[in-house]
Amino acid sequence: QNLIHESIEERSMALKIINTVLKQIKREHVKITIDPFAIAGVSRPMEKLKPGIRADNFWLQYDLEKTPKNQAEWDEPRYMYKVNGFFGWTPKVSTYAPSAQQPKLDRDIEEMSENEQHIFRFFRDRCNIDKLIAFWSLEEKKGKEKFNRSRFWLIKSIFDIYGDIFLDDFLDHLPSLIENKTNESSHRCAAEIIAGILRGAKHWEFERTKKMYEKVVPLIRLALNNITNETDGFWGTCFATSSEGIDPIKQYFLHEVLLEDPIKEEKSFIDCSRLYCLQGAFNQHVWRMGSVAHRLLGYLKPFLNHPFQNVRERIGSTLINIFENDLNFPGSAPPTFSPRIADLMNQRIEEFELLRLQENINHGKT
Repeated sequence: QNLIHESIEERSMALKIINTVLKQIKREHVKITIDPFAIAGVSRPMEKLKPGIRADNFWLQYDLEKTPKNQAEWDEPRYMYKVNGFFGWTPKVSTYAPSAQQPKLDRDIEEMSENEQHIFRFFRDRCNIDKLIAFWSLEEKKGKEKFNRSRFWLIKSIFDIYGDIFLDDFLDHLPSLIENKTNESSHRCAAEIIAGILRGAKHWEFERTKKMYEKVVPLIRLALNNITNETDGFWGTCFATSSEGIDPIKQYFLHEVLLEDPIKEEKSFIDCSRLYCLQGAFNQHVWRMGSVAHRLLGYLKPFLNHPFQNVRERIGSTLINIFENDLNFPGSAPPTFSPRIADLMNQRIEEFELLRLQENINHGKT
């Protein structure tokens, strides 16, 4: 009950304690052992694997055409949640078992432990959620607001343990929070809640996840259209945190909405912020996002000479991520699936020659 106490100190302490309880009562998710070479359809090599994208790990690449479209595809043992495969494989490769083998989400209160029942009753009361969000959206430190991982963790745990039963109670608050451009704490609160929901849904079954994204994706679009210089840090952290530890192929709903025309050439800082948010999610799985890197590079090429410096700098930062896989490891073949820096340079060689000519002219004048 102290989560909604009048005192900020009491609320802060209660939040830490409840998060500790939630960690203690978290139910263990079932894992199964898989053979990555069998999934790839290749034989296990005798020699040591070289770093990079290879035949045995290519199945981990993000491919929009191969994203799961039903429960059967959702349950296939071809999703990897932790970093594995680029430099080789751990001796025992495991992934999460199908949704039906995971802890039950739709439970009667009698099926819950005593601690789960107490927490369930608190959040089942809509007035408590209303008060909680009212406190969370209050400004705490003018100009020094930060994404609160404790609040994010609470929401994540609630949706992991209880499923989507509280989803609408939280989502109902988000449009007004996001549309409030004068209060950065409202955006911070909304970003914490969305990140918590997306991470909490990690082990949901396909239909439940799909219905959740149908409600959340419009809110993400709304956030990207209402972002400000003061709030882009919250949303960048939101999407980076949302993507952490989740297979990008299973989270394609999020990645695709972030890729929706980020540079709309409205206000330059909004274009920069959209790219920043896209980077937050993209950077969590760079080596697995080769197809996205190609799509993004093709999209950005017409904007390389953008008239605004801040947009050009943000595009430059994004290009660093796009070409991050352009690495030649000793003994490994040059990368072929990811974009190559040399290709871009060769395509724009005439512009570089003009720059060099201009530099020579300027140098001669001095």
